[in-house]
Amino acid sequence: MDQLRVGLVGCGKVAAFHTYALERLAERAVLRAVFDIDCSRARQFAAMHGAIAFEDLDAMANSGLDAAIVCTPPMAHHSGALPFLRRGISAFVEKPFASTLAQADAMLQASRTTGAALGVCCQRRWLPPMQRIYRAIEEGKLGKLILCNATINGYRNAAYYEMDGGWRGRLATEGGALLVNQAPHHTDLMVSLMGAIRSVSATVANLTHPEIDGDDNVLATVRFRSGAIGSVRYSNSQKPGFFAGIEITDENGITVAVKTDGVMFVAGAAGSAGVASMIEPPSITHWSGASALAAWNAEDAAIFNAFEDPTKQFHVFALADFLEAIYTGRPPRIDGEAGRRTVEFNTACYLSSAAGMTPVKLPLAAQPESPTFEGRTRICRLEPAYSPMIPEQPRSGAATTES
Repeated sequence: MDQLRVGLVGCGKVAAFHTYALERLAERAVLRAVFDIDCSRARQFAAMHGAIAFEDLDAMANSGLDAAIVCTPPMAHHSGALPFLRRGISAFVEKPFASTLAQADAMLQASRTTGAALGVCCQRRWLPPMQRIYRAIEEGKLGKLILCNATINGYRNAAYYEMDGGWRGRLATEGGALLVNQAPHHTDLMVSLMGAIRSVSATVANLTHPEIDGDDNVLATVRFRSGAIGSVRYSNSQKPGFFAGIEITDENGITVAVKTDGVMFVAGAAGSAGVASMIEPPSITHWSGASALAAWNAEDAAIFNAFEDPTKQFHVFALADFLEAIYTGRPPRIDGEAGRRTVEFNTACYLSSAAGMTPVKLPLAAQPESPTFEGRTRICRLEPAYSPMIPEQPRSGAATTES
């Protein structure tokens, strides 16, 4: 088959990751068209990459493309993908798959109707340590998983939220903040390992970013349909961000912990790139009884450090899988249903928090008419008069018993 003709919707920061991937997959695909609501940016981007800039998305969808990559702000992912899916053109959507379940369901329905492939870019599944875990599960080296902890100790500053016109962290343009933007990678890893979720109980809060109306901290407990349980601690309040990872335990007591992100460069906080960078090799920090752990990490670090650009390389792997799915007719490894599961978890967290941590059972249907934007407008915040000092209580010489 000839090169797949690819269009790019949205020419912001992450678009550079996908053009990098396309350049390294040139035997399989070539960038032919671009679209952005900022027409001048689209023209400039097209000139840099030898593509045609379109001012109308429907016209671009009718221009003979085989696939589209959607890199718009999250609340516009569905509107960027639907013109292609409805014409039977495959769509590869940047994370998050969508901001709401209604948006996710619209894309899934269009994909089912026309048969167009629908994939999501969650590139951390291709990290070498994660690949080791997936292989161990497939080969039976890990038993039934019973426990999972997903953690993000990250940071975002005010400058980050003001980049690119200030769409990040706002409900109107992102549909949230931490859960929607930074957390999908680790939620996807959690569900890919543990399977479908049965229920979620969560508190979602904005504790250190008054300049946005989205969330910056999430604590959740999760019950999986398998009977396993899990915990989630996502935060953008660490300064600087220092760790993100996932830990699993199997029925035999084997625990494996992966550091997916170490010291994290924060977009807008330093330098001029404006995008997050992976500057430490991901690693397995613990594997019960594994004598070869140091050797494995040395191998994985060598792979990571050999890449021309480690930050962008995993987009290459993710896009390569999606293109292979188009060529062969198989589903993408991370398809639209996988993307919806992350959106469903996010929605359950917002709904549970808005109801005072009431457990929310899954599966969830879309709530397009939700008066609280599926709980997003009721996230927790610090009280204005809050003081960390607890007044000392009067001491009594004798114990008392309440009747």
